[in-house]
Amino acid sequence: MGSKFSVLGIPEGDTVYPIAYISRPPSTLIFEMPVSSKVSAQNSSTDLLDEEKSSIDIPQANFPKHEVAIIRRRAMDLLARREHSFCELKRKLNDRLEIEGDWKITAVLERLREQGLQSDSRFVENYVRYRSCKGFGYLHIKQDLQARGVDSALIDCFLNPQEQFWREQLERLVSKKLPANDTIVFAGKGHRRLVRFLRSRGFESEAITNCLAGRLSL
Repeated sequence: MGSKFSVLGIPEGDTVYPIAYISRPPSTLIFEMPVSSKVSAQNSSTDLLDEEKSSIDIPQANFPKHEVAIIRRRAMDLLARREHSFCELKRKLNDRLEIEGDWKITAVLERLREQGLQSDSRFVENYVRYRSCKGFGYLHIKQDLQARGVDSALIDCFLNPQEQFWREQLERLVSKKLPANDTIVFAGKGHRRLVRFLRSRGFESEAITNCLAGRLSL
């Protein structure tokens, strides 16, 4: 899969925004493609639909051209809103379209992937940036990606549990819950509640223990 990427994929010291497409002020950034990319994707969708109608490059028999157009148009509409994993996109199309034959949707999506219009790599990179900037930890993000059918090897290219970033992320969350120099009673109600919260965010128990070590009182 090539070299491992940093969890944020940008040089140290650069401003971090929650998506790969850094083209708008932080206050307006959301997990989606920018307007220019949406227009480009929609134009590409129209052009490619015309191409598909005239020459369907999918060899299976009994696959009407209008079904190819319907599947492709709906897939491009979803991709214009934000990146999707292959499996996530396939599930949505299966739920929303009344197309007989699961292989038809698969065939169209494989064509989109070959043309670079759908990419699990782009999806993972965007998703890791977005969720990490929302304060989620390694385990939570990894489980989310697995639930979306992303290959484990690809996840490992963008997520490294040993990254210093995760420790800093954990410390930031703890600092928000516990102001400077504040302590909590070990095994007390506040301690248990904080540990549950940090685990729900996807941080490992050992990392949580180490982070809270200096903030506990007996």
